[in-house]
Amino acid sequence: MDARGPENLSGSIARFAPVKRKHALIGGHADTLYVRDHEWEAARTFLIFIDRSRSMNYSSGKHPQKSDHALIMGLALADLLVRSGERVGLIGQTTPSASRQIIDHLAEALLQPITRDGDLPQPLPLSKKAHLVLIGDFLIEPETIEKTLAEFDRDHISITLLRILDPVEIDFPFSGETELLSAESALALEIGDASEFATHARAKLKTHDEALHQIAQNHRAFFITHRTDEAMTQNLVTLMTHFAQRRNAGALRAHG
Repeated sequence: MDARGPENLSGSIARFAPVKRKHALIGGHADTLYVRDHEWEAARTFLIFIDRSRSMNYSSGKHPQKSDHALIMGLALADLLVRSGERVGLIGQTTPSASRQIIDHLAEALLQPITRDGDLPQPLPLSKKAHLVLIGDFLIEPETIEKTLAEFDRDHISITLLRILDPVEIDFPFSGETELLSAESALALEIGDASEFATHARAKLKTHDEALHQIAQNHRAFFITHRTDEAMTQNLVTLMTHFAQRRNAGALRAHG
């Protein structure tokens, strides 16, 4: 995380503490009023997926690998959610928990060998109150992402996509004779003058970006992009603000 570290997010965490409502209860005497606090809704369940495929190991050299940011942000997000009263787990790996030791539990699970080297999780039946958080670079065919989200969306769950990219993947600042190496295989592509190829690369990324935004819109998913040259704190606050807004909107519907 950035130099301030996850522990110094506490100033922001306070904004996301569970909201409580006052309920008036009439006691034995008509002129006596007793007030008791109740949480307006039960804890929600968040299921996180962190892409650990080979493409996430990429770094242009100036910044940490995408996988480093994905793991740190995933664990920090889990900690923030538990502190705000939610239950969190790794989809297909751990049972959702509200334990304050959530980072230790999830980190231990993430240390286990990867049994399925996939860019996306295997679709599983989820409860309607579940919130799925997918963290990765999403540098795969949009059709694959659409198919996976459609499988999950059958249960009408909430979905968040946190895309993590190296700035080089966005800006493509190369020049001169360049060879592109695949992060997933031993394939190499001679592209000649990189400055000429850059226009094509940026256009491809723009098309891919537009497709991802459309997919997110189709499934009412929240989509945010994080660059590895950015501090993680601001995007974590953005995510927590979004989750708090969804919770508050749900409370208004429930009590409207």
